[in-house]
Amino acid sequence: MKKMIIIVCVLGALSLLIQFFVQALIKHHNVTYSIISGDNSYMIDESFNVVDHEHVYSFRVSDSNNEVYSFDFIHDYNKQDSVIKSIKLYEYDNLSCLFPIYKNDYSSDLVCNYDGMQVSNSYLKQINDENFRKIVSKLKKKGYNSKTWSEETKPEDFNTYKIYKKNIPDDIVFTMWFYEGFYLIQKGEIEEKLYLDGDRYENDRSYLIDKYFVSFNTDYIGDKYVDYYIFNVVDGGKRHLDVDSNYQISKNLYFNGSYKNKLYFTDLDNKVQYSLEPAYEILKEVGNAKDGFKKVSGGSLKTVKASEFLEKKVYFDEKKSYPKLEKLYDARDVKKEGNFYYFFSNNGNFYKVDLNYLDDPILLFNFESVSEWKVKNGNIMIVSDDMLYFYNDKVGLLPILQNSELNYNYKNICDFAEK
Repeated sequence: MKKMIIIVCVLGALSLLIQFFVQALIKHHNVTYSIISGDNSYMIDESFNVVDHEHVYSFRVSDSNNEVYSFDFIHDYNKQDSVIKSIKLYEYDNLSCLFPIYKNDYSSDLVCNYDGMQVSNSYLKQINDENFRKIVSKLKKKGYNSKTWSEETKPEDFNTYKIYKKNIPDDIVFTMWFYEGFYLIQKGEIEEKLYLDGDRYENDRSYLIDKYFVSFNTDYIGDKYVDYYIFNVVDGGKRHLDVDSNYQISKNLYFNGSYKNKLYFTDLDNKVQYSLEPAYEILKEVGNAKDGFKKVSGGSLKTVKASEFLEKKVYFDEKKSYPKLEKLYDARDVKKEGNFYYFFSNNGNFYKVDLNYLDDPILLFNFESVSEWKVKNGNIMIVSDDMLYFYNDKVGLLPILQNSELNYNYKNICDFAEK
């Protein structure tokens, strides 16, 4: 009997150990399941992935009316599947919204279709939809809340800016060029990084790569650059570095872009290309008229002949043509990131759409004019008229700052980094 108990305990321990290792190795799953909630039934396609140590559940839900809703939820369920337990449905005229309830009674946000298309909460707030406000009011009375339901905040005056300090996400830092340096704007703090003596109106000699703000010293009056700065905008610190005396970097240069944590730029006078790895402060020559130059093609860094590269300026994020998106949505500016395309249409609508479901876009917001925009890991920065905005699915569309100069000087003036 005693021997049997020992065997059972050993087998039980081995079973738990095997289960632990299986769970540790799982980084992805796809499951399909259905639930009945209220008067409606739902078919749910659930995809799980570990992304940057976060447990991300992605859903595509279709109801009995053939309405389709796509959304994500980030939570550590120890890699369990079938995590949606029930769904609240709200329907008014041309608006239908789902409010999913997950295991352990967790909730996230409303997911809405408007006039047959999925739209963000921010878009519904932009058009001041009365029915959306009714739904939010009902959910708040039941004790639910979401950052995307927040009301407008008031800005605070700072020099010539109006800054919406309360809107700045905890994990984001913004940079704003001001001729002799830049402002570092983050939650509860604005720092002035002043390092030039003379004004530099256009910010064409600086580049934010990852968390490093790289800037050549434009004060030097000679015909070449002899030094540069590297600022760590997340962790703090500044380095003032001399250009290696073996390199003769003329002032006639431009930035090609970044690739795998390296910044690439080309000296047109000397026909030489350099890479700079700011994390390790390594500057080196990577291209020339004899050996060719580096460019990004098909997502990879490749070497091309000088005759091809020097025909015109080469940018790693050069705009591409997407005929299907142009035909479907009149898309005029498309950026691909991960599994999504992000783009503007000619009527000012801004969308994101899954590469696998091009017929089911999500309308995020609308601006009649957009002068500059960037997307990084699903975070979007937009300059419209004199305003800088920030958007992601967690916080919605938020005004960050206002300055009249953005009406006419906006190219590479502002940027952002993730902490």
